[in-house]
Amino acid sequence: MSKIMTKTPKARLVLLNSINSKGQRCVYIQIPFSGNVLRKSTDIWVSPKEWDDKTESITSSFWAHLQSSVFKLSKDLIDS
Repeated sequence: MSKIMTKTPKARLVLLNSINSKGQRCVYIQIPFSGNVLRKSTDIWVSPKEWDDKTESITSSFWAHLQSSVFKLSKDLIDS
């Protein structure tokens, strides 16, 4: 009997290309799932100082503030 192994999909945060009137960009969560890429808006808008271009992620201080809401969104996205 073979074992069924499942991998937990790794979520990635990406920025929307367009900038709003306040100079902010929307953060999207992107999850590879069943051969597709699922994307969902977090409804979180960040300014350039809250985004690290080198690592393509939210700065650690801003991330700590958002961690629980991003986790909930990723769970809701997978469950839908």
